[in-house]
Amino acid sequence: MYTTVMAWQRTLLYRDGTLERVLEPGRHRYDDKRCTLIVVDMRPRLLTVSGQELLTRDGLALRVSYAVNWQVTDPEQFTTGAQYPEQVLLMPKPPAHWDRGFR
Repeated sequence: MYTTVMAWQRTLLYRDGTLERVLEPGRHRYDDKRCTLIVVDMRPRLLTVSGQELLTRDGLALRVSYAVNWQVTDPEQFTTGAQYPEQVLLMPKPPAHWDRGFR
């Protein structure tokens, strides 16, 4: 069987459950009985986050909205790093002292 990978895509080719390679744009042949394809869109994306409340040092509450412009650079890490990668972008960053000694 054949698949066509567009210029803005990368396709992960898994053979028997193991990543064999990342398919670049073009036409590719694969064994549809043993292979699974996962298509990743590499185009820039805009994520809008609204209604976040932040507290200032003096206790004043600010309500802010912001936009995050992001793009996938590593399709393998994007698909294996988290079950829902877009939701990871919405998680708040922990305080700096949480990073010491914990992983």
